[in-house]
Amino acid sequence: MADSKWKDTSAFLLGVAVGAIIGYFLHSEKVDEIVDEMKAKLNKWRADIEDQLDKGASWLQEMTSQEDAS
Repeated sequence: MADSKWKDTSAFLLGVAVGAIIGYFLHSEKVDEIVDEMKAKLNKWRADIEDQLDKGASWLQEMTSQEDAS
């Protein structure tokens, strides 16, 4: 019973802390800068993933064509 209360209290405090951090960033003057940085990073990651998928598709196509040739 005490363990459950400790977990509930810890979860509540963690939620309050995360909420405070989010609130701080949303109301700070740097919110636009932070959002722009996040968008740039996400776009870079998306481009990297697309590049890796294209490379994987090319490799798979090459292996398939070699299999068909033999």
